[in-house]
Parts: sequence; structure tokens; C-alpha cells
Amino acid sequence: MDVHNAFLHGDLTEEVYMKLPPEFLAPGLGKYVDSESLCMDLGPLKYFSGVEVVRGPTELFICQRKYALDIISESGLLGAEPINTPMEQNQDLILAKGASLRDSELYRRLQTKEAHWNMTLYVVCYLKKNSGQGIVMREICDLQLYGWCDSDWDRCSFTQKSLSSWFISLGNSLVSSKTKKQDIVSRSSAEAEYRSIAMTICELKWLKIILHILSVEHKSPLKMYFDSQVALYIA
Repeated sequence: MDVHNAFLHGDLTEEVYMKLPPEFLAPGLGKYVDSESLCMDLGPLKYFSGVEVVRGPTELFICQRKYALDIISESGLLGAEPINTPMEQNQDLILAKGASLRDSELYRRLQTKEAHWNMTLYVVCYLKKNSGQGIVMREICDLQLYGWCDSDWDRCSFTQKSLSSWFISLGNSLVSSKTKKQDIVSRSSAEAEYRSIAMTICELKWLKIILHILSVEHKSPLKMYFDSQVALYIA
């Protein structure tokens, strides 16, 4: 729906009335008056906020192909060779040395070394090969949450902090995923795994609350999968 935002900015002293859709029925609402149509039906969702939506018979496919192509174009890599992987193995960019970028506006996320910029271009070439990659949201769903998590102990060579990763699905559809550096240094791989489990549980419980707000009751136990037997015994 496309909603006109004439009444959404500034403070109003007037009373504003809107006409409800014909399908909306509720007792005791009284009479509504409007001077113009405030809502326009744009039909089935196809594109919203950088996300493309393709509707199939039993699923939705969402991706950010246009956004990825814009990044490739702005980087001047439309004619570059596509790359199969997003990054070379065993990269340690946080300790990268070498010349600094002359134009720091090109890259403002981390240290502005040429190695960081080159790796950024590497990722863009990967996007070129996989610009249409996306997520399938299937109609057939048991409305149950499932979580998978893992950790990479002592991954950051600069801080010795570990990484936590998880992805969570609602039925067979991915709804949440994240990789994040842990807040403190873990003294063992088991501790890093346990912290990753705790973070994933927090995400699962938050998603369960969201489902409850949407009137979807999740009565079964939340299911989590991970590969650390030591962390399992601690839990």
C-alpha cells in the first residue's frame, strides 16, 4: 500500500478523519469523513526498500539484485571477472601493512590500507557472480523455530576474541542470521561455543516473542543444533 504522508510530519491542531476500507467492520466507530484518498493499492509486492520479491505458486523469493548491481556499478567493476568465493582463506586484514589509500573516502570501515580496499573489490566481484542470490520463503511451514550455531575460537589476531555465528529458520525458511565478534576473550573453545549458544538462545526467544505478537503461538520447545559436546554438557 502507498500511504500519503501529508499528515505524518509536523504538529497538527486540527482533527483528522480517515475513511476505513470497505472490508473493515467494527462496531461503535461512528461516521468517518475524508477529503481525499489517503491510501492506494499498488497490487502484489514486487520491490520494497532495495528488496526484490518474486511470488511463486507456493513460495516467495526475495533478493537484493538491484542493490548489488548498483554497488558493482559504483565500484567500476561491471566489466570485471566474477569470483566464486566471497574471500580468500586465512585472510588477516586487521594486521595488514602496506601503503594507505590516497582517497580515504573509498573505504571508511576499517584501517584504510590498500589490502582492505583490494579485498573489498574482491567481495564486489563475488557479488557480480551471485547478484541474484536470495532467500526462499516457503508457504508450507510448521511455524516452528530452529537454530544452528557455531563459533570460531580466537579468530581475531588483534584482540584474541572469538566469533559467534548463527542462523535461524521458521520451518524451512531462513528468518535470521548473524556473525558477530564476542564481547570478551574466551579462554577455551568450549567457552566460545557456550557463548555462541547463549547468543543464539536470546535470538530464538526474541523471535518467539515476535511470533506471539503476530498471534502465532510457538508451543513446542525451541530446537537448537551445534557440534560441541563439551558445550552441550555445560548447557
